[in-house]
Amino acid sequence: MVREAEQGITDRIRIVLDNDPEHHSPGTPSQSFETVMRTGASLAAQHLKDGFSVDVQVGAETTITGARGPGGRIQVLDALAREERGGTSFADALDGVLLRPNRNAHHVFVTPHVSNESA
Repeated sequence: MVREAEQGITDRIRIVLDNDPEHHSPGTPSQSFETVMRTGASLAAQHLKDGFSVDVQVGAETTITGARGPGGRIQVLDALAREERGGTSFADALDGVLLRPNRNAHHVFVTPHVSNESA
């Protein structure tokens, strides 16, 4: 008898975007906030094209869950276009990700600033 163990491969991606106003540039629109949203949209579009299931979290709130395929792309882009800077610290958003039992997804974090607390 042969028993082989292999780390599972997942087709789930969670993209976590920083909307903490403390670390974004001032102004409306904030250049750094817009860059974070564009980066998240680009990552989501590419992973959806590659056949992944995409979750998008902006700050501590999950914006999109289980988007897939061409319809998921429109859903993600529409949701990110409506986002605004919020009051959640990025460290709190990271705590939510780390405490969530969902360990079967790859996580991508997009932020303009890594503080000691979030590191």
